[in-house]
Amino acid sequence: MEEIVYAIALQRICQSQVQDAVVWMTRYGSAKGVFDHREEIAREIVALRYPILDWTQALLYAQREVDEMQRWGIRAVTFGSEAYPSRLQHCVDAPLLLFYRGNYSESRRTVAIVGTRKSTARGNQTTRKLVHDLLDFDPAIHIVSGLALGIDAAAHSATVERQGTTMAVLAHGLDRVYPYRNVGLAELVKHKGAVLSEYPLRTQPYPENFLRRNRIVAGMADCVVVVESAARGGSLATARLAMDYSRDVFAFPGAPGDAYSAGCNALIRDNRAGLINGADDLIKGMLWD
Repeated sequence: MEEIVYAIALQRICQSQVQDAVVWMTRYGSAKGVFDHREEIAREIVALRYPILDWTQALLYAQREVDEMQRWGIRAVTFGSEAYPSRLQHCVDAPLLLFYRGNYSESRRTVAIVGTRKSTARGNQTTRKLVHDLLDFDPAIHIVSGLALGIDAAAHSATVERQGTTMAVLAHGLDRVYPYRNVGLAELVKHKGAVLSEYPLRTQPYPENFLRRNRIVAGMADCVVVVESAARGGSLATARLAMDYSRDVFAFPGAPGDAYSAGCNALIRDNRAGLINGADDLIKGMLWD
């Protein structure tokens, strides 16, 4: 728990520039090691133009945060620790900390499923069948998504239906659930899987947080599946991030002119995603068969 306190304090000091904190942790072996060498990195902090923050005050803040986390049943893992997601560890912009509620674990196979918030009945059914067929193939597969309305919610719900394990990555502190309509679903997710976030308590769901959240969804998985997407949207951003991380990307095709298939069709047309019609295609594409 001491390392968690130091990591939260370091996150407080670095604010949004978490990669600097990761560099220092790698250099000195731990968040506590960074604090032990804070005088040595003082010049770097000045050069990076961080707001002047008292290290002692940052530690006091972190201890209060940990106390409140315990009341909420929130735990945390730090970059470089054995419990940190191994796939995410190798991403260049991996978060310094991951907070979680529930039972976080890893699997040898993890699939991220994303799509529009304005999903169609066809998209929801496609998602449900994909998840069920994947879990029939391997009940240990983990399903990752972002707990948004639409395709995300369908992926989590379908996993819960089959008693599978699903991870929901949020774009705010774990003292709330956004959108509120998914509060009940978040509770179901926590029973077998976990809700996760890189953000401390009281962090609001600001728009820019969702784009940052998407990199964690992509980074935690072996592959990303886009079920439905308009020509623009967060799902396509997640697909681009997955490609940057050398993850496989798959997409379901749709009819020409279908607004919520335009993004998927474009991914397939530009050879940025493999065309799939179901779990069998995904399993073959990943060489899991």
